[in-house]
Amino acid sequence: MLIAGAGGQLGMELAAWLRRHRPEWTVHAYRRDAWNVACRCQTEALVRALRPDAIVNCAAFTQVDACEMRRVTALRVNAVAPGLLARAAEAVGARLVHISTDYVFDGEKGGCYVEHDVPRPLNTYGWSKLRGEEAVLAAWARHLVVRTAWLYGPHGPNFAQRVLDRLRRGEPVAVVRDVIGPPTHTWDLARFLAEVLPTDATGIVHAANAALSF
Repeated sequence: MLIAGAGGQLGMELAAWLRRHRPEWTVHAYRRDAWNVACRCQTEALVRALRPDAIVNCAAFTQVDACEMRRVTALRVNAVAPGLLARAAEAVGARLVHISTDYVFDGEKGGCYVEHDVPRPLNTYGWSKLRGEEAVLAAWARHLVVRTAWLYGPHGPNFAQRVLDRLRRGEPVAVVRDVIGPPTHTWDLARFLAEVLPTDATGIVHAANAALSF
């Protein structure tokens, strides 16, 4: 098992979950400083050396506002890198599970999004993640694109953590009113990924904690 983006909150949770609950699996978890997923040579060499049965791509540039100012970086990490991973996976016959986002939609549906709804991203982050999905779907048949939403958990900064920190300090909490989604715990998503990894499921699937909006 090879995990890209193991320094992020989902990658850290997934690596820990697999090592705790799937001890029979060998887990190679790489952080950004050890593996630049947007580097074709580095990606091909690592995948060829390890020859994993499966690759989970948790690597992403997820700072939505920063993506608007750093569009080239967003494109390289969120759009180009998944395609490189898919081609590297194909070369060794590995299964690829790619993590995507509800930001590929525009939020205008007024109800739960399902897998066959047409994506309409509104910003650079959503657009770059959609391009990454398309690169994976086009490159390799043994893929699974997992769209999730609004991750939170014990690893890394997230919205829930910021709110709790402010409340503990007795500070006011100001939030926007036009962003709605289902907060999804990284532990739940890690467990879901562990369940689908041994299967032959392909295509696109939505995986988030229960909510009316997704």
